[in-house]
Amino acid sequence: PKIDRFLETLGERHIGTLQNVTVDAVMQRIAALWPEIQRPSPRREERISILRDKAFYNAELAFSLIESRERR
Repeated sequence: PKIDRFLETLGERHIGTLQNVTVDAVMQRIAALWPEIQRPSPRREERISILRDKAFYNAELAFSLIESRERR
């Protein structure tokens, strides 16, 4: 579920599960997406920026928790 949510955030979907994914399926998906990835995409950049901001926020929360425990 975590990976599915991550992919949804990027506007993508998975190509299989650990039980059924194949190297061929992965390579086909990479080949299909490669030209698109090479082109600038404001929407993709916006989604990545949102994820980056969330990651920094989570890191700040973690540091705050560590600092508050150290003060005790």
